[in-house]
Amino acid sequence: MELDPRLLEKEIVVTYDNQIEWEKILTVPFDQPELPKVGPKERSVAQDIMMVENQIPFMVLKEIDETLQASSDNSSRSVINLSPSIFRVFCEIHSPLKLCSKSQAPSSVDHLLHYMYYSIVNNVPEVTLPDDQSHKIEKPDIPVKEIVKAYEQTISMLETFSHTKTIKIPSASTLHHKAGFQFHILEDDEGIQNVRVRGYDIYLPSITLNNDSEAVLRNLVAYETLIDNPDSFPLNEYMGMMCGLIMSKDDANYLQNRNVITGDMGADEVAKLFIGMSGSIRTEDESEIQVAGSDR
Repeated sequence: MELDPRLLEKEIVVTYDNQIEWEKILTVPFDQPELPKVGPKERSVAQDIMMVENQIPFMVLKEIDETLQASSDNSSRSVINLSPSIFRVFCEIHSPLKLCSKSQAPSSVDHLLHYMYYSIVNNVPEVTLPDDQSHKIEKPDIPVKEIVKAYEQTISMLETFSHTKTIKIPSASTLHHKAGFQFHILEDDEGIQNVRVRGYDIYLPSITLNNDSEAVLRNLVAYETLIDNPDSFPLNEYMGMMCGLIMSKDDANYLQNRNVITGDMGADEVAKLFIGMSGSIRTEDESEIQVAGSDR
């Protein structure tokens, strides 16, 4: 970023008339370094790196690094203790969903896929409460009375991520055009576990889709099913919901216009991705949700 030439002047005079202008100049944000640009070749390689069967245990990476450093001819080379944070930049570039803050990122991981998965799932707002308030957290009530009766079951699914083998909810374009629902994106520090419905407003995390995203998502979903936690499948639930919302190019196009979906993929490709993944989502409850008023 180039420095404003006025900052190089010997004397800076701030007056009532130019105060706002100088505030803008002097409060230049110190942004994080820009992530490197990646092309089709790098994204193709990333697809292989993210496959479940290609994961290299982190402890092996540490052993390799220590061996390389010990055999280095450069005696002045400082010893760097590898930590899972080395995966951060790669995940920021290739993760379709926003990552949690660095302070919430896992400090002990098995491999790269492990780090990306928990960085996605752990993306929830950090809340600091006084000790005497820590036990008073309550889930806010949903204003069900404001929701169209015909779509009560739909809203319940969106709010609670019900586990269903076949997602039977109206598509995004149907919810918008026929029932008047509006879709919005969550804040960056909110993720798949913060999806919510408030009246006729549905809040979803922004998802960035590029040509390596399908492989990344499929392997993240597959990895979640391998974790020894049979009662919790937040990523599968989120993907199941998205597969129900995106059934056509029109659905994908609408969500792109709302910035819920960003990236290089066109609407046709987005629809194809979610329709293709709908059969590989892990679910517990095999009962289908019958949507009242689905003929509207």
